[in-house]
Amino acid sequence: MMLEGHFTGAALAAEYRTYDYTAYMIWHVIHGLTSPLFFTVSGIIFTYLLTKDKALSFRTNPRVKKGFRRVLQLLFWGYFIQFNARILIESLIQGEPYDLHWLYAFHVLQSIGFGILTLLLIYGLWSWMKRVPLALLYLIGAIVVFTMNDYLMLHILEQQKLVAEGVLSQPTFIPEHAPRFIQNMIYGQWSEFSFIRYGGYTLIGGVIGCLIKSYERYVFRWWFGLIFIMSAFVLLKYTHFILEEGSQWAIQLGWTDRIIWLNNEPAIFGLAIILAFLGLLIYVNKFVKMPNNLFLRMGQNTFPIYVVHVIVLYEGLFGIGLSPYLLHQNFTPLQDVMGALAFIAFFFVMVKYIEPLERGYKSVFKIFGA
Repeated sequence: MMLEGHFTGAALAAEYRTYDYTAYMIWHVIHGLTSPLFFTVSGIIFTYLLTKDKALSFRTNPRVKKGFRRVLQLLFWGYFIQFNARILIESLIQGEPYDLHWLYAFHVLQSIGFGILTLLLIYGLWSWMKRVPLALLYLIGAIVVFTMNDYLMLHILEQQKLVAEGVLSQPTFIPEHAPRFIQNMIYGQWSEFSFIRYGGYTLIGGVIGCLIKSYERYVFRWWFGLIFIMSAFVLLKYTHFILEEGSQWAIQLGWTDRIIWLNNEPAIFGLAIILAFLGLLIYVNKFVKMPNNLFLRMGQNTFPIYVVHVIVLYEGLFGIGLSPYLLHQNFTPLQDVMGALAFIAFFFVMVKYIEPLERGYKSVFKIFGA
């Protein structure tokens, strides 16, 4: 989904990007679910492994140490692949200052890193107190982050309105006087994957990971996947009512003077679809035996695939990539489909055959203690 979606985003011509085309409408909806699914599944897998042995303390759990290493790994590569050697060389030749602003961007890897860090910190709190179920702590954390996103979305909408009316030349970023790389973590010039926007999905993934681990022996029962599907149905049907009523209560309690919780309605709808998807995958896993083949190896190598795809597609590190030199929103749908298939096939080949590259990036990770 990630590889196809990013390729299409860079390749498909503008005249085909309209809901008048049913295929584009379907693609756009699915593409919008890719990031929430990515963050949720990251939380599920990490928490499932983290809670594998609840008898271990925070200090003795090897997954805690690995988790902090992964956080550093994600933050390092998240910022490092935004470096552009070509632009740096051109700046040196032309005697112009190198623009460092883009290096401060807060993107997918950094946001997932902060999500995992939050899972670890809450796990540490749970290990210390152990009076409240870990899943409940993660759920409370998710509610807090989603509520913060309500207020953030309200601020963004108000700022966009003021900019459109000419009152402001640019939005007021948060925290207002903080360095740019701090602002981008929350709301800045380049904060499309702000932790406030996506951290809730990672924490919900933590909730699901805890539940799957706690009730692992029931996973293949017929009703287990149905719980996910029915939860999705309830969210789709009652989310608007719950958020609207919750906003009214907040107004009556004096917490706010306006209805804000509805700002999270699209995010909750996306979460509902993800729950339904996970429920279906549980049934697939029940009835279809997946061999340890190349398909699974692709899933196990998501991190290096992400790093390499940024380099190949978006000019990461070296400043040379498919976009914009070959892909500049100039493909027909047929060309896009063929190109996306070739792009995905390239990474199947990478995972299967290019073992020296795998050893190379693992050696780099060891240098940085990962």
